[in-house]
Amino acid sequence: MLEANNIYLGNCLDVMKKIDDKSVDMILCDLPYGTTACEWDTVIPFEPLWKEYKRIIKLDGVIVLFGDQPFTSELVCSNINWYSHSWIWDKNNSSNYTLAKVQPLKTTEDIIVFKRPNNNDLESFTELKNIFKKIMKQIGKSKKQIIDDLGHGLDHCFRVNSLQWGLPTEENYIKMINLYNLINVPSYSRLKNMYENEFRNRYNPQGVIAFNKTTKRGSSAKHFGNNSKLNIENMQEFTNYPRNILKFIKTKDDKGLHPAQKPVALLEYLIKTYTNSSETVLDNCMGAGSTGVACININRSFIGIEKHEQFYEIAKKRIEETYHKIKNKK
Repeated sequence: MLEANNIYLGNCLDVMKKIDDKSVDMILCDLPYGTTACEWDTVIPFEPLWKEYKRIIKLDGVIVLFGDQPFTSELVCSNINWYSHSWIWDKNNSSNYTLAKVQPLKTTEDIIVFKRPNNNDLESFTELKNIFKKIMKQIGKSKKQIIDDLGHGLDHCFRVNSLQWGLPTEENYIKMINLYNLINVPSYSRLKNMYENEFRNRYNPQGVIAFNKTTKRGSSAKHFGNNSKLNIENMQEFTNYPRNILKFIKTKDDKGLHPAQKPVALLEYLIKTYTNSSETVLDNCMGAGSTGVACININRSFIGIEKHEQFYEIAKKRIEETYHKIKNKK
């Protein structure tokens, strides 16, 4: 297991193998786009990359990757089942000046968000399934015998190797505990909380303002046809939700350390949008260490990986300096 709050030198496909399964809350990475001839700009093969990403990201984790066309399309198509949504970063400065006479100047880059689809696969509910394996062992009977005793309400919770696993009702769970005098088993509220957290939506929109106004959606009929489900009143708690264009300008501290350096403020925004305090962020192409700096600034843990020693040393020094600044402020 790699220790958090460190940067590691090496090929990310090798180093990531040392990260525990389902231990990372967010992956935030500016992958090489392969749009230049620079040594550092070599595209990482998608198949082994996704193999590691899927293994180490938590079930409710989010993967946020920077891109630019045509790399963006290739990236989305490499795992389209996990694609969720996109942002556009407006850099407020232009590139590709040599092509200015034949195409518009580029002022944006893409930010692509992936997360596990909300469907029940064999990897889902692993911890819950293990709990019911232990319960069956404590009971000392087969699934068929338990169903004979208590009925089919306990069927799906013991299908631990099936896509049809499901949580029993509280009534059936308590009946099972009482009938078999089970001890040291989790409360139903804990099981339900674990079940709901498995499909927790990680999205903390930044900059919202309390609104608390009742609105009616009946006007939707002219766009969607008559549908009673749309003609309802609802309480809108907040307004000023973010739009998908993010405007962040590079400061002097965001320049000169790496050719693809991203603004720390932009990284902080994305990290706060998809994680909570003290959670862990992986950047497997850390470059000059901006993700590490952002995590330190907003109280997140991080794991950084950088292949090129030149940038590794820059990132390491920069992260140490950031820790020193934070310490001196206290």
